[in-house]
This record gives sequence, structure tokens and C-alpha cells, in this order.
Amino acid sequence: MAEEVPAHDSGERFSALPAQEVPAQDSSERSSGVKRVVLAEEGLSVLDLREVPSIRVRIVGTGYWVTTSGLNKHGGHEYLLVREPKNKWDANAVAVYGKGRKVGYVSAGKAAALALILDPLGFDAYRIGGAPVTDNSSRIWADVPTIPKLRSFALSLDEGRG
Repeated sequence: MAEEVPAHDSGERFSALPAQEVPAQDSSERSSGVKRVVLAEEGLSVLDLREVPSIRVRIVGTGYWVTTSGLNKHGGHEYLLVREPKNKWDANAVAVYGKGRKVGYVSAGKAAALALILDPLGFDAYRIGGAPVTDNSSRIWADVPTIPKLRSFALSLDEGRG
């Protein structure tokens, strides 16, 4: 079963990215009921946002997408943000992928602000920094650009295109 993860082909329309739900790899994934959704980066238009000043936010919903051991494997210092405007629970959803695997989402409040800026940019994904899970923790963190700095960055891109 493939999960439709929309991407931009213009500022207004969305096409499906090659993200798909695949069978669990190990017994811990099968018994935990997590959904294994992978995304191949090859061929995607990715905008690198790592130089935009950011704040560190917790990636939410990880328990639905990766096991605790999967956090170690797929968490890291680099993530991709992917907009999911057709998400049935939140039209502003911003999924977070680590090493090709969906690991969770940006919180709903932050996603609502990001969506307004990311949607007109028209990229499939946005590269950001982050932090892996640490000892005695089951949380992973993403370095999400601050809204004012991201807005300024997006305006500078628009001026460069025009």
C-alpha cells in the first residue's frame, strides 16, 4: 500500500512523491504496529535550509513511524521536511524524514506557519539540521528555520528568480 505524500509541481498544484509504505523489516516493527514509510531522495527538488537561523523543536508522532531502536537508526543531524497538504488530519502537515524514512511530524502549530511559506516555494522537500536521540531519551529534534528568517529567505529567493 503506498502512502500519497504530495509534492509541489507549481505553487498551486501538488503531485505525488515516491514515498511508500513498505513491510516492516524486523519483528520489533511488526509487533509495534509502526508504519514504515520510505522516501527516495533521488530526483526530488530539495531546498537546503540549514543556513537559515533555526530553533530546535521536538519531532512529534515518532511512535507511529519508527520503533525506539529505529530512532537511533533514522535520527541524525540531517532531515527532510515534506509538506503533506492532503493529510486527512491536518492540511498544514509537515512530515519529517530521516535517512529516507518518515520519523514523525513538525508540531501542528509550527506546521501551520511553515506551510504558508513553504508552499509557494515549490520544492519537493526542504533539508534541515537536527539532533539524534540521546542516551536515556526517546526524542529526536529538528532544527526548523524561524518563521521571520524563513520568510526573509523566501523573499530573497523570489527576488533572485524575478
